[in-house]
Amino acid sequence: MREFVRRLDPKHARIATDRARLDALQQRRQTAAARFFRDNAQRWDELRALHVADREIERALAHHLPLGARRLLDIGTGTGRLLEVLAPKVEQAIGIDQSREMLALARANLARAGIDNADIRQGDMYALPFEADSFDVVTIHHVLHYADDPSAALSEAARVVKPGGTVLVVDFSPHDLVELKREHAHVHLGFADNQVQGWLKTAGLTPLEPIHFPGRRLMTGIWRGERVVPQRAPARAVAIQGFRDVRRLGVSRALAAAPAGLVRILAAPDRGAERTLWETVTRLTPLRPAFFSVTYGAAARRASARTRRWHG
Repeated sequence: MREFVRRLDPKHARIATDRARLDALQQRRQTAAARFFRDNAQRWDELRALHVADREIERALAHHLPLGARRLLDIGTGTGRLLEVLAPKVEQAIGIDQSREMLALARANLARAGIDNADIRQGDMYALPFEADSFDVVTIHHVLHYADDPSAALSEAARVVKPGGTVLVVDFSPHDLVELKREHAHVHLGFADNQVQGWLKTAGLTPLEPIHFPGRRLMTGIWRGERVVPQRAPARAVAIQGFRDVRRLGVSRALAAAPAGLVRILAAPDRGAERTLWETVTRLTPLRPAFFSVTYGAAARRASARTRRWHG
């Protein structure tokens, strides 16, 4: 869509009018963003003073992105700050939030930062508007302490992460600053490692070692859960008795029956027939098993067989 827009003629009257309206809309968003930070600056600064610097957490998250990650989802994106940091490291990033005010703020911040591969959408973290297995990495940054049901939120995050992908959770470790409930609407006073790791495991993820960042009064944790890639079924061993059976079944079918296992063909009648068989096997590169053996001649009828072996 962005590439299509770039190719439009900016001198066309209709397009020029729409461009002016878009510029005005972005200016209104930036003005609203500035007003939000002005009105809440003191509260944000007070909270930031209690924990480790945001940039340290951001560097750690960037470091722990899955290798080759292409699509990222940021749940509860808020101001869009995490998208500013992580979007340049992936092909596409999407941030969701329930608050229209926050969405407007995030759009303004991303536009100001020149981030053009990130989208902002309104959504519910308990019912994400995405198909299963849609993202390589899902981030939940300082969101769970507002959640009524953190376990359900993590289960929904696990649903949309691909096999081999990662869910990254950033939040506070247990603390006793009860004023955060009153002044910042926190529902939970931090989380213990076994608590978050238990939720990740319940969601079908494999918990990894947590990372902790001490602050002045609050410790911040990063909890990671990996979606394990399903294991392939164990390799099957196929024994085909007699060269006639090979010709009847076809070598390709025999190999396809055990693409990562063992195929053993007994009693090819002579070296000529065996050579023909071997040439066929060599051509079937995508289907070759890890081990292939042919026993031929009279040896096939004896236990001490002469065997030609090939390793993939």
